[in-house]
Amino acid sequence: MVVTSNAKKIYFYAPSLVGVNAQVQIKNDTTKEIVFNKAELVEQESYYQFIERNQGFDLVDKESYIITLTHQGKEYRATLQCLDDVNEALNNQKRINSDLEYIKI
Repeated sequence: MVVTSNAKKIYFYAPSLVGVNAQVQIKNDTTKEIVFNKAELVEQESYYQFIERNQGFDLVDKESYIITLTHQGKEYRATLQCLDDVNEALNNQKRINSDLEYIKI
């Protein structure tokens, strides 16, 4: 999934997490530094689920991250690619646009 560094929402597919406070960890895939580690409410928008923070998630342009959501012993993981030049990402891959986040199809 591609996001921008100022993303306020991160989308994913984990329908069993809707309405729960999941533990969310975002780790830089290169440095292995944990940049975000808090419980967040998982909400639903259309077909996808998301977490939202007005302060953002401390992501850096052109870095890759692993997002892990944990609830009641189950883990959901996805890779995030932070790209501020969203047009470049759209030209290179087919994506669904929802606000500033893009989900690879």
